[in-house]
Amino acid sequence: MNRIILHQFWNRRRRNIWIFLELLLAGYFLWMVLDPICVLTADRMISRGYNPEGIYRLNLGIYDETSGLYYQAADDNDEVRDRKFQLIMKELASCPEVASVAFGISSCFPNSNSWDGNRLLAPDSSEIQIQVYTYYQVDGNDPAGVLGLEDALTGDSLRLPPTFFRSDGQIAISEQLARKLFGTPKAVGRKVRYNGYAVEVAAVFRDIKHFDAQQPVPLALMSQPLSRVRKSIVWQSILFRLKPGVDAGVFRNRFEREVVPRINQGNFYYAGLKSFADYSREATFEAGITGKLRLSYGLAVFALLCIFMGIFGTFWMHAVDRRPELGVLRSLGASRGAVAGRFYFEVWLLVTSAFVLVLLAVFHYVRSEGLAPVVQTFQNDLFTPDPAYWQNRLWSRFAVVSVVTYVLMLVLSFLAVWFPVRRAVALPPADALHEE
Repeated sequence: MNRIILHQFWNRRRRNIWIFLELLLAGYFLWMVLDPICVLTADRMISRGYNPEGIYRLNLGIYDETSGLYYQAADDNDEVRDRKFQLIMKELASCPEVASVAFGISSCFPNSNSWDGNRLLAPDSSEIQIQVYTYYQVDGNDPAGVLGLEDALTGDSLRLPPTFFRSDGQIAISEQLARKLFGTPKAVGRKVRYNGYAVEVAAVFRDIKHFDAQQPVPLALMSQPLSRVRKSIVWQSILFRLKPGVDAGVFRNRFEREVVPRINQGNFYYAGLKSFADYSREATFEAGITGKLRLSYGLAVFALLCIFMGIFGTFWMHAVDRRPELGVLRSLGASRGAVAGRFYFEVWLLVTSAFVLVLLAVFHYVRSEGLAPVVQTFQNDLFTPDPAYWQNRLWSRFAVVSVVTYVLMLVLSFLAVWFPVRRAVALPPADALHEE
């Protein structure tokens, strides 16, 4: 039976050539637009490593000499500024809805609009590029509690030792960084060199992503004296996490009504709250990821629509022209399913033969040009992609995108041929033979 279908398929090659060429062009185009969709989707599916629900950043402003009567010259010095910061932290920590508070530089939380990086010297003397979250050495500082970090070995909530905020000699590192340094997450107590000084690993936590739409990078938590707080409030971050079950809307209303007056300390004033969810949306948009996905989805829909319309139109004409043939088959006892199967086999043959040529063209492109990062950021130039993720390995990425492209082309082609085939096989054999 298949030999007969192949023979008929070959005899109709001139009629099929245009849809075949359309499948070639649409398939190649579809592969190219599905590649960023697959990669970005895979990156977003990687666990954040933290729970953003209920985490906020307190936005503060600062009055200066140009602020008129609001400016207090007596409070414009390091000692007073440090004391005011600690008072603000205590006010936050005393809120019954707040579970934990953290205070650090502006880049000390995921999806922040700034970034701080450095290098660590590994035991084998190699340098490893890292991202750094720096927090200040103040009482009650609990960045692990705010971010919800987990111990890399036990999975329990991470608790930084009290000594972490009493000296510059300790560091907490991500599991990914620990494996790069020592080949194992069992790194607590080991020494590394940071800025020329030996520091001790105080904790190892599970990887977290700085940007939700990208992959984790080697991350370290550090502490530094409060005396290094810069004058500009732009460089500071006061973070806090709400307790489970707290209604965010009710809390915000009470906070602005009762707590904000106590937060306006010295030259500092309340400038609003922003949730981690807001930062995530902004970071995704500013990195071009939102626009990239929208464009890719639109182009993919266009390519699939071309495939659908081409297959639909071609096989509609096939079904009309082959009514006598279908009538003969039905009169000889062929079931509707068997007759429809002939059409589906032709579609499969057409799509598969076209896709083989598409793969050859894409293979040549990938082999000569490679696959660049889907979204180019400053981090792409600093960190080597982790081969543990399939999207970072050339041929696994090629294979996954190829399978997705082929399946979509095939499914849509079957959907396109379903209606004309259903209409053709529903025709009674006598009516079909009447046209013979």
